[in-house]
Amino acid sequence: MKTESQTRRRRIIGTDLHPDSFSAVQVTGNEISQLKKERLFTKLPTAMWEHFVTKQIPEESIIVCEAGSNSFELMRIARQAGHQTVVLNSVSAGQIAKAYCKNDPKDAFRAAKLYVCGLAEGIWEPDEETQLKREILSAYICAKKDYTRMSNRLKSFLCEHGIREKKKLLKRDGILEKIKQKYNWTPEQLFLLERMFDDLEYTVQQRERFHRMIGKSVLANPEMAKLMRLCGIRLIAAYALLAQIGDIERFRNPKSLVAYLGLAPCVHASGNHQQQGGMQKGGTTQVKAILIQAAHSILKSKNKSGERLRKWGISLGMRRGKVVAAGAVARKLAVACWYALKGFPPEILEEEIEIKAKLKKIATELKTPLIRSIGYEKVGDFVEEYTYLILTRSSEAVERWKNLQKTVFSTLCT
Repeated sequence: MKTESQTRRRRIIGTDLHPDSFSAVQVTGNEISQLKKERLFTKLPTAMWEHFVTKQIPEESIIVCEAGSNSFELMRIARQAGHQTVVLNSVSAGQIAKAYCKNDPKDAFRAAKLYVCGLAEGIWEPDEETQLKREILSAYICAKKDYTRMSNRLKSFLCEHGIREKKKLLKRDGILEKIKQKYNWTPEQLFLLERMFDDLEYTVQQRERFHRMIGKSVLANPEMAKLMRLCGIRLIAAYALLAQIGDIERFRNPKSLVAYLGLAPCVHASGNHQQQGGMQKGGTTQVKAILIQAAHSILKSKNKSGERLRKWGISLGMRRGKVVAAGAVARKLAVACWYALKGFPPEILEEEIEIKAKLKKIATELKTPLIRSIGYEKVGDFVEEYTYLILTRSSEAVERWKNLQKTVFSTLCT
């Protein structure tokens, strides 16, 4: 326990971080009315951050910043230098950001004041493994967007010349030669068409590479395997949930996880009037979208495991609409994820037949060469092995998981 005098000597460093520069204000005081500025640092280059946190501020300071693109990395460097770090929720902090005079030093001082008065709560700073998962997930989603953008651009170009092709057909071998024969192309148009197909093929390859890497990571992680037993959850959804959640032990109950993912409804209550609005701001838009897609798949599925949830969602959709029903089912799916990761079986756990059908679809997505690279000669062997590992919690299954992880990790980036 530190004495009161030691506590007083600790300094709060409010920072405003940018990719190329940062500003900081060193303040002291335990209450908002007692805060005093001691030192001001303006427009320092971000390359000097390590020198700043080790040489220019007092030891064991509390460094406060808003969540941003490089905030987690810079805070990690600050923790290595022996400081305490707090990353403020950017949504909460942004609501108090409006001012007539706004610059970097004022933003840095505002971050320190928000920390002292508690108006903006700190967020969890992910460990390196979770941060890496988030980066891979973001790269995969960007690859998907690039593929959609490129295929739409190609479809639009063909439509201008009276040629209509479905998106799926554009990936087939020999489709370029068929399109060349459907129109009297000029040499310039042919050059443009071939470059578009080259770009489309590149985006397809990038998306498949990220998909295979995510697939291997999921197959080597028992926690993600727990999630894949839930109705509506497959490779990408399981990976995205673990990348966003990190350590499940930091959520005391399902409601806290639902709120963290941004799936809880907004509440407007004043006097005798109380009303629930749409989904609250928070969480990651990408993970939200993936969970809502999983909810739509539950509403369309015929699995017995999700029958009760599906009937409830369809009934709600008839009263409130499909959008509201999908959001509500996604919220219940997040609750089921909390129970599954905690080791409590939720209602929508799939049975052996349903798990085998899901694993066969996964094997089709990942393709036979990848299944063989992790030690399975046949798809049937892969399905039987993983069905056993997902359903069993014996000591033998734990040992088989460890052996499988060594095999998968050795081929992770291939």
